[in-house]
Amino acid sequence: MEHIETAVAAAAAQTGLVVGEFTAAPVYPQGDRRAGLELAVELAGGAPSQDVVDRFRDVFDASLKTQNVDYTTKRTDGLGMVAPTITPMPVGSFHRWLDSKGKLGGQHKCPRCANHREVIEPLVAISRQG
Repeated sequence: MEHIETAVAAAAAQTGLVVGEFTAAPVYPQGDRRAGLELAVELAGGAPSQDVVDRFRDVFDASLKTQNVDYTTKRTDGLGMVAPTITPMPVGSFHRWLDSKGKLGGQHKCPRCANHREVIEPLVAISRQG
Protein backbone atom coordinates (compact mmCIF):
# COMPACT_ATOMS: atom_id res chain seq x y z
CA MET A 1 0.00 0.00 0.00
CA GLU A 2 2.83 2.40 0.82
CA HIS A 3 4.31 1.88 -2.65
CA ILE A 4 1.00 2.84 -4.26
CA GLU A 5 0.72 5.99 -2.14
CA THR A 6 4.30 7.02 -2.90
CA ALA A 7 3.81 6.39 -6.63
CA VAL A 8 0.58 8.44 -6.69
CA ALA A 9 2.34 11.31 -4.90
CA ALA A 10 5.23 11.20 -7.39
CA ALA A 11 2.87 11.16 -10.37
CA ALA A 12 0.82 14.04 -8.98
CA ALA A 13 3.94 16.10 -8.31
CA GLN A 14 5.36 15.56 -11.79
CA THR A 15 2.10 16.19 -13.65
CA GLY A 16 0.68 18.98 -11.50
CA LEU A 17 -2.56 17.08 -11.01
CA VAL A 18 -4.39 17.48 -7.71
CA VAL A 19 -5.33 14.04 -6.42
CA GLY A 20 -8.17 13.26 -4.04
CA GLU A 21 -8.92 9.68 -3.03
CA PHE A 22 -7.65 6.67 -4.95
CA THR A 23 -7.56 2.89 -4.93
CA ALA A 24 -5.64 0.24 -6.84
CA ALA A 25 -6.74 -3.24 -7.86
CA PRO A 26 -5.48 -6.02 -10.11
CA VAL A 27 -6.58 -6.43 -13.70
CA TYR A 28 -6.94 -10.13 -14.34
CA PRO A 29 -5.97 -11.66 -17.68
CA GLN A 30 -8.92 -12.66 -19.81
CA GLY A 31 -8.94 -13.47 -23.50
CA ASP A 32 -6.53 -11.03 -25.16
CA ARG A 33 -6.33 -8.85 -22.05
CA ARG A 34 -3.12 -9.24 -20.07
CA ALA A 35 -2.68 -8.89 -16.33
CA GLY A 36 -2.04 -5.46 -14.91
CA LEU A 37 -2.95 -2.93 -12.28
CA GLU A 38 -5.77 -0.38 -12.35
CA LEU A 39 -5.62 2.84 -10.38
CA ALA A 40 -8.92 4.67 -9.92
CA VAL A 41 -8.06 8.21 -8.86
CA GLU A 42 -10.05 11.34 -8.13
CA LEU A 43 -8.59 14.30 -10.00
CA ALA A 44 -9.58 17.88 -9.19
CA GLY A 45 -10.18 20.45 -11.90
CA GLY A 46 -12.11 18.40 -14.41
CA ALA A 47 -10.99 15.71 -16.79
CA PRO A 48 -7.32 16.04 -17.77
CA SER A 49 -6.14 15.45 -21.33
CA GLN A 50 -5.14 11.93 -22.32
CA ASP A 51 -1.53 13.12 -22.63
CA VAL A 52 -1.53 14.19 -18.97
CA VAL A 53 -3.16 10.91 -17.89
CA ASP A 54 -0.52 9.00 -19.88
CA ARG A 55 2.26 11.00 -18.20
CA PHE A 56 0.68 10.32 -14.79
CA ARG A 57 0.60 6.60 -15.66
CA ASP A 58 4.22 6.58 -16.77
CA VAL A 59 5.48 8.32 -13.61
CA PHE A 60 3.28 6.11 -11.41
CA ASP A 61 4.64 3.00 -13.16
CA ALA A 62 8.28 4.15 -12.94
CA SER A 63 7.89 4.95 -9.25
CA LEU A 64 6.47 1.51 -8.52
CA LYS A 65 9.37 -0.05 -10.41
CA THR A 66 11.93 1.80 -8.28
CA GLN A 67 10.23 0.70 -5.07
CA ASN A 68 9.25 -2.90 -5.76
CA VAL A 69 11.50 -5.53 -7.33
CA ASP A 70 8.62 -7.98 -7.79
CA TYR A 71 6.61 -5.37 -9.70
CA THR A 72 9.67 -4.55 -11.82
CA THR A 73 10.15 -8.22 -12.69
CA LYS A 74 6.50 -8.60 -13.70
CA ARG A 75 6.73 -5.47 -15.88
CA THR A 76 10.09 -6.28 -17.53
CA ASP A 77 10.06 -6.49 -21.34
CA GLY A 78 6.27 -6.53 -21.39
CA LEU A 79 6.30 -10.26 -20.71
CA GLY A 80 4.09 -10.21 -17.65
CA MET A 81 1.94 -7.30 -16.64
CA VAL A 82 1.08 -4.43 -18.94
CA ALA A 83 1.43 -0.78 -17.92
CA PRO A 84 -1.10 0.35 -15.32
CA THR A 85 -4.52 1.59 -16.33
CA ILE A 86 -5.36 4.98 -14.86
CA THR A 87 -9.08 5.62 -14.42
CA PRO A 88 -9.69 9.31 -13.63
CA MET A 89 -12.78 10.09 -11.58
CA PRO A 90 -14.37 13.32 -10.37
CA VAL A 91 -13.66 14.40 -6.80
CA GLY A 92 -16.38 13.07 -4.52
CA SER A 93 -16.68 9.67 -6.21
CA PHE A 94 -15.28 7.79 -3.22
CA HIS A 95 -17.60 9.55 -0.80
CA ARG A 96 -20.62 8.77 -3.00
CA TRP A 97 -19.52 5.10 -3.09
CA LEU A 98 -19.04 4.99 0.71
CA ASP A 99 -22.43 6.68 1.18
CA SER A 100 -24.08 4.10 -1.11
CA LYS A 101 -22.75 1.40 1.21
CA GLY A 102 -23.87 3.23 4.38
CA LYS A 103 -20.23 3.77 5.37
CA LEU A 104 -19.72 7.51 4.95
CA GLY A 105 -18.12 9.17 7.96
CA GLY A 106 -16.95 7.73 11.23
CA GLN A 107 -14.13 5.22 11.08
CA HIS A 108 -14.70 4.17 7.47
CA LYS A 109 -11.83 4.87 5.10
CA CYS A 110 -11.33 4.59 1.38
CA PRO A 111 -9.35 1.41 0.67
CA ARG A 112 -6.07 2.25 -1.06
CA CYS A 113 -5.24 -1.18 -2.43
CA ALA A 114 -7.02 -4.51 -2.79
CA ASN A 115 -6.21 -7.97 -4.12
CA HIS A 116 -9.64 -8.13 -5.77
CA ARG A 117 -11.94 -5.95 -7.87
CA GLU A 118 -14.87 -5.82 -5.42
CA VAL A 119 -14.13 -2.18 -4.54
CA ILE A 120 -12.92 -0.69 -7.79
CA GLU A 121 -15.69 -1.93 -10.10
CA PRO A 122 -18.67 -0.45 -8.20
CA LEU A 123 -16.63 2.66 -7.39
CA VAL A 124 -15.87 3.35 -11.04
CA ALA A 125 -19.50 2.63 -11.95
CA ILE A 126 -20.73 5.19 -9.39
CA SER A 127 -18.21 7.78 -10.60
CA ARG A 128 -19.57 7.47 -14.13
CA GLN A 129 -23.11 8.12 -12.94
CA GLY A 130 -22.17 11.67 -12.19
